[in-house]
Amino acid sequence: MWLNNDRKNMYKTYLFLLIASFVYFGCSPSQETMNEEETKPDDVYVFDEIPADTVQLQSESAVEDSLFLLPPSISKYYIQLGAFTTKEKANVFASSSRKTLKKEVFVKFSPDVELFVVHLPAFNTREEAEKLRNELWKKKEFQDAFILTIEETEK
Repeated sequence: MWLNNDRKNMYKTYLFLLIASFVYFGCSPSQETMNEEETKPDDVYVFDEIPADTVQLQSESAVEDSLFLLPPSISKYYIQLGAFTTKEKANVFASSSRKTLKKEVFVKFSPDVELFVVHLPAFNTREEAEKLRNELWKKKEFQDAFILTIEETEK
């Protein structure tokens, strides 16, 4: 039994010495972490010369000129008379509207609202569209008519 305790103590001692040596050598300063006083002034890195900017900025007039490269757009004003879930209902309403108004009336599917829209031809000015819309409001079947403003590019 006495030998077993000695062996245990010996293993504990070796283990302690092993851990202590790791701590001692792991925490000691290395060559890389020398004091600043020991560094030579020649070891200081000086940045390479940076070349001048090669990017050329456009002048304001060039930027303004590039805006004219976009296709010009024109506002068109449509009077929408109604919107329907089926094409058949839209066509029936369009047909009766043509007879009542004695004007062209169009049916078009609008993916934005997922409805068949019934509308009049486009007007070039909002004032023209408002004038006719106000007249339409006097008739019961067109009291919900409203103006759609759509930006169209010139062709």
